[in-house]
Amino acid sequence: MTVVDVSDLVVRGGPGGTTANLEDIGRCSAALRSAAQAVDDAASTLVRLEKELDGWGLATIGATPEQVHAASVARHARYEVAATRSPVLLFASDLRADARDLDRARARYGQSESFASSAFRFVVDTVFPFYGVVRYPEPFGELPTFPVVLAEHAKWRAGQGISADHVQRYVHFAAGQIVRISPEHYFGTDDPVPILAGWLARGAGALSPPKEVVVQPVIGGVRTGKASRGAKDMVDKFAHGRALGGPEQVQVTEVTNRDGSTAWEVTIPGTQDLGLVDRDHPNTMKANLELIGGLPSYATAAVLEAMRQAGVGKDDPVVLVGHSQGGMIAQQIAKDGGFNVVGTLTVGSPLGARHQRSVVPTLALEHESDLITAFDGKPNPDDPLTTTVSVDPDGRARQFPGPAHESAEYARLAELADQHDADSLVEWREIVSETFDDDAVARTRLFDVSLRDPS
Repeated sequence: MTVVDVSDLVVRGGPGGTTANLEDIGRCSAALRSAAQAVDDAASTLVRLEKELDGWGLATIGATPEQVHAASVARHARYEVAATRSPVLLFASDLRADARDLDRARARYGQSESFASSAFRFVVDTVFPFYGVVRYPEPFGELPTFPVVLAEHAKWRAGQGISADHVQRYVHFAAGQIVRISPEHYFGTDDPVPILAGWLARGAGALSPPKEVVVQPVIGGVRTGKASRGAKDMVDKFAHGRALGGPEQVQVTEVTNRDGSTAWEVTIPGTQDLGLVDRDHPNTMKANLELIGGLPSYATAAVLEAMRQAGVGKDDPVVLVGHSQGGMIAQQIAKDGGFNVVGTLTVGSPLGARHQRSVVPTLALEHESDLITAFDGKPNPDDPLTTTVSVDPDGRARQFPGPAHESAEYARLAELADQHDADSLVEWREIVSETFDDDAVARTRLFDVSLRDPS
């Protein structure tokens, strides 16, 4: 059996900037041109200075010894300035040449992408006209053809697993086909899943009776230990958050640092009820639709209430850790929860849809065979706030989507991420070390969350 190690990880995005895109190249070219203009301005200043020194370097008849000496100094300075001006002008020319090279590279990439995309869509239009092509900005569109589906099935039968990336394309395409026939005419949208999820969530909400959130601390559900030092410690907490025979619980960890300051880590579980109608637990499939659709959810309200009951202060630094649905809840709390969230860790969570975009530094762990990460229909953004670490896992997690999504399987990926030296991962670990001291004492409380009929 193949054993996955650090070299197998794919790290994308984050402050380290692991990939380039056409917009980045364009901004870099503009910055080079701006720098060249600034250097030209400096050269013009040198020319004016040369002229001034020329005038000062003229020794008139009857000049005093001091004036003669001053004129000599001015002439020497003039020669120094003239010698400096030529390299400065050459540097400006080099900057402009680099900018032109980047512009040419950007144009070639864009032409190649456009040609490949157009050629592929022409073939699909010709061979598979019944698919009804939708205009998408990504290369090659989002078109799951029948041969591709057969190839995926063959890969799965051979034990290679199903690619979440391909499922993501299928979800995007299907959602695009549905929303384009709506009365609102969402034709050509590049983010159709949140639209469709919002419709479904509102429909499920119309069928659900009104509920109120109940959050209660678990009696005896307190444990003490050391503060988390990295992603592995945080993911391991999910193993301690389940009541015997019951659903997973929200864990709120209070960390007391050496200087007496308090920081917090909140561990948020994933979906606990697959129902589309609210019953006894807030973490439902309906909540998934609400979160992807950018709507309020009982699941988010329950975590916020647990944080308030635990005593999390509005200005206390907080790190949010979420598995699956819990990752989407973490993103929503970081954006609108009113707490001082300094970072989030998401585990097997779909973060590509527009409502899940990061507003604080986020580390997203994904297995390439974890299909849950594909249900937003878009890859995670490649931006300075979102670092995505993915790997093709080993064992059963490679072939079967169920094990690939389990938090216990993600513990190995978290451990490898802690060891990786990519700049984006180093910066995320620095956020953790700045928030939690090495020898800080951590006290974790468990909270039961549920729904009940309004009293």
